[in-house]
Amino acid sequence: MSFEPCPRGKRFDQQSAEIHASSRVYEILVKLERETGKQSTPQEEDALIDEMVRSEREAYERELFASRLETIPLRYRNQTFADYVCQNDRDKAIVKHMASGRSGILHGSNGTGKTMLAFCAIRKQWEAGRYAQYILAADYFDLIRSSFNGGDPLKVLRDFTDYDYLVVDEIDKKHGTQTEFVYLYRLINDRYNEMKPTVLISNSNRKDLESVIGISAFSRVAGEGKIIEFTGEDYRKKRG
Repeated sequence: MSFEPCPRGKRFDQQSAEIHASSRVYEILVKLERETGKQSTPQEEDALIDEMVRSEREAYERELFASRLETIPLRYRNQTFADYVCQNDRDKAIVKHMASGRSGILHGSNGTGKTMLAFCAIRKQWEAGRYAQYILAADYFDLIRSSFNGGDPLKVLRDFTDYDYLVVDEIDKKHGTQTEFVYLYRLINDRYNEMKPTVLISNSNRKDLESVIGISAFSRVAGEGKIIEFTGEDYRKKRG
């Protein structure tokens, strides 16, 4: 899967929406008064304006949410936390934590639902109006590597620090040079300083993951959230 950034969308322009709604309401009420002879009250005018602005805002939010959903792989696009099968209270606690929007380190066996939970968390953040992004570690390293050739690695760093909520998946020592991992550490540190939640995902065990990203980076994310180990059978193999 190649990296596809989440559309940020422009801030909803409340003032312009109110001006536009006022003009439309005026035209509607003038026409209504001509047809019925009934004059509306200021309270009725304000209520109509508020309803139009609310409708326009909701339409804008639906359109933005739909455009963001297009960046999620089809396999996960329509999944929510309700689709995650909880076998026990521990699973329910994991879902609750991921739904909270806090930081976390998810590590352990393949095929145990880590990526699915990550996309469910991203979706929930979007539903709350937050700017959230999922990226594979390999894609982040590709962006850093490409920026060395006439670009600006610090801009890549700033762009990913800017997200309200960020998931970095498939962190593995097989991917990334020492320099590239330095930029992952810097990203984790910058987001920690900005008090923005970050979720790290790996198929490695805790000890290997600490050695890959560094104990300091591991501690920063863990201290703001939770370390969650995933065990059990590979669901994909079991299903096959």
